Amino acid sequence: MAVGLFKRRVTILQLLQSWFLSYIGNFIGSVFTATVLVWLAGINVATKESWQDYLIHTANSKVVDPTWVNLFLRGIGCNWLVCLAVFMSLGAQDSMGKIASIYIPITIFITVSYEHCIANQFTMPLSLMVSGWGQNLTEHVGFDFWMFLWKNLLPVTLGNIVGGGVFVGMVYGYVFLI
Repeated sequence: MAVGLFKRRVTILQLLQSWFLSYIGNFIGSVFTATVLVWLAGINVATKESWQDYLIHTANSKVVDPTWVNLFLRGIGCNWLVCLAVFMSLGAQDSMGKIASIYIPITIFITVSYEHCIANQFTMPLSLMVSGWGQNLTEHVGFDFWMFLWKNLLPVTLGNIVGGGVFVGMVYGYVFLI
């Protein structure tokens, strides 16, 4: 969409509308999927299993520990790599080239702990669910839903917009598509 805006094929209003609908749709789908995995699968939140502890630890390391600036920069790096993966796959000639061009940047973003807002829209609500919504969440998990929105989702989303929209969309749109 950033390339479309850059080339004046879409307006800023169309860009924002597309991003908003995609973002909200992904958020609803992520929370729905997390809900299905926890409650409909019959996971007992009262019994702690190792995967639940790992999930809560991971969520804490994404919300409580890093600063707003850290998360913003991790968001830039993440979507830069994700959009590069998409861009490179478009240039690949065969299936193996497409797989490699997607696999390598995504593996790097996961390995270096970059942040993606859509992935976090699933992981954070899931970690809150497995710790029990009705309990004092900041005592058990280290954060609550509103803290997740402010301290993780907002800076990561803004970083993802810069990483994908500016560093890949605008730059590659200018270099290759003019």
